[in-house]
Amino acid sequence: MTAWYTVSSRLCCGQLTKDYSSDQIFHAIIVTKLKDTEVEAARQRNVLRKFREEQMVEMVQEEGRRKGYTEGLRRGWDI
Repeated sequence: MTAWYTVSSRLCCGQLTKDYSSDQIFHAIIVTKLKDTEVEAARQRNVLRKFREEQMVEMVQEEGRRKGYTEGLRRGWDI
């Protein structure tokens, strides 16, 4: 009975160690995927920020062109 108990307890401990290792590996995979997702989200935010800045620059340039055109017409009519 003692020998069976020793073998059984060793198998049980081995299974627990295996289960713990599996849990640790699973946790590491989840953490890695989370970090990858955070990096990708940051990259996407930067792309969106750059796009919005470019849109604003284009909008301001277009407004400047319109105002310049209007001012030119006004001065032309005043002559």
